[in-house]
Amino acid sequence: MLLELTNIEKYFGADRLFHSVNAYVRENEVIGLIGNNGVGKSTLCSIIAGLDHEFDGIVKVYPGVKIAFFKQMLESDMNTEQTVFDYILKSQHHVLDADNHYQKVLQRLQHEEATPQLLEEFGRVQENYDILGAVDLLDRIEMVLNGLGIYETLKEDSHSVRNITYHSKLKELSGGERKIVELAIILLDKTANVLILDEPTNHLDMHARAWLEEFIQGFRGSVIIVSHDRHVLNNVVNHIWEIHNKTVDVYKGNYDRFEVLKKQKYEALQHEYDMQKKELDRLEEIIAAFQKNIRLGGNYVTVKLYNATKSRLERFKKNMIAEPPKERAELKLSLKNIPPKGYTVVKFDNFDFGYDEQRLLFQNQSLVLTKDDKTALLGANGTGKSTLLKLILTKYVMQNQLNPEWFGVSEFVKKYGATLQQDQSLYVGPGIKIGYYSQHHSQLQGELTIRELLWQNDIQDESQFQGLIRRYHFSKETVDDKKISSLSGGEKSKLQFILLMLSGANTLLLDEPINHLDIESMKIVENVLHDFSGALVVISHDRYFLSRVINKIVYVKDKGLHEYLGTVDEYIAEFGENR
Repeated sequence: MLLELTNIEKYFGADRLFHSVNAYVRENEVIGLIGNNGVGKSTLCSIIAGLDHEFDGIVKVYPGVKIAFFKQMLESDMNTEQTVFDYILKSQHHVLDADNHYQKVLQRLQHEEATPQLLEEFGRVQENYDILGAVDLLDRIEMVLNGLGIYETLKEDSHSVRNITYHSKLKELSGGERKIVELAIILLDKTANVLILDEPTNHLDMHARAWLEEFIQGFRGSVIIVSHDRHVLNNVVNHIWEIHNKTVDVYKGNYDRFEVLKKQKYEALQHEYDMQKKELDRLEEIIAAFQKNIRLGGNYVTVKLYNATKSRLERFKKNMIAEPPKERAELKLSLKNIPPKGYTVVKFDNFDFGYDEQRLLFQNQSLVLTKDDKTALLGANGTGKSTLLKLILTKYVMQNQLNPEWFGVSEFVKKYGATLQQDQSLYVGPGIKIGYYSQHHSQLQGELTIRELLWQNDIQDESQFQGLIRRYHFSKETVDDKKISSLSGGEKSKLQFILLMLSGANTLLLDEPINHLDIESMKIVENVLHDFSGALVVISHDRYFLSRVINKIVYVKDKGLHEYLGTVDEYIAEFGENR
């Protein structure tokens, strides 16, 4: 046994987050911690890691346990001139100190008399040297950084400023890139035998996620991982902890096995509840009959039976189980299934594009997307996937004389719109209507409230407005008082899906649409996109999601657009080492 949780209860102010949490972590267990957004997954991780002490109950950490905790939110100050490699190397100062100490004692042993005291000291120093992994520290740093997609130099086919190397300065990194650096530091901790990883895959591409799966599978210890990536949850975990109904339910097996067991548990509880409800109705009918008899002058025996049955009913009610709560996904989505007019939706014919002559992203490329295609756009970060969607969108905006602010591409259109309008090598079909989801929520005007934004999108009837708000579980304060810029990532995602639903689009361009969704909401998006009769181009690093939605793969590499004839898993297997 490594960790044990007993009757954990946590409040935020007057609101109880969870209670009666009883669970334990044994050696070599990989636990997937899941639950809808806002149920307290990160809070529970902080409690287990010993960083949150404001709770009731007991967390017992057994002797010899060392926890390494990767937090979802970035807390360290990384706005410095330090390079990525130097920052990581400096974080391993305890390992470097052990190496220096080992070298000094080893030198003494080579030049001094090997006294029992010196030999004993060397034994202690060598043991610490081995435990910390000092002998191969540089190799391990390289292995972890490369696995997470950071290399010593940029690859020749990578031209985006988002690509980072060992020599990139921390202050120049995005928030997501800084999180990858922090993850690397946690994974380098050789002394830890329990890893707590809170959303470690959020900023990783498919190849880095695949590498992380292999790392966890080879880790000598136990892992608690918070993730919405069902491929990861299926491949690496052997237990599921679900925060549900303000407590933690424990299941043995991976995510798919959890779904089976949870369904069985729900059906058994529902059956038990139905039987109890049936008995409750029977007892109430008997009591009603006795009451009627008594009103008509019933005798002493009737009164006695009535009182006995009434007492039995009260006891029965006290022992009844509550009706099993149904899942409430935070997202409710429906799209108008209107197929595009015409067969060809988008066509690139010997197409070239670059931000300047030195930074060509696409060179002499040809590709056809049809009304029947649901396309996954894959490739390493920085190869131009998001730019490709903006190119299609800009051509569409210009030829239909639409306001680019509706799609959040004003600056892009201002810079490249006139050129693309005249460019005959990019064709966007006249019969399509595009709905766009930006991973950075760029089409949401931050200075507006939700009410103001929906008013601009013709939701001006109050009853229709209230129906939408209730459907997506927005509070009145959020709708009327908060600026969109202050909403959470999950709230902004829901708002973008509302705009998609209202757009009546027959062609969807989706850039990382499920990043901020919990698993139940992901399933809703999957089902809607699977049934959608229009064309689809989607960028996502979640292969479980993609495998259920797409029928075509296009990957971006070497300034080119390449169609891949195979599944997403086959693509990862083939290009995992050569992205």
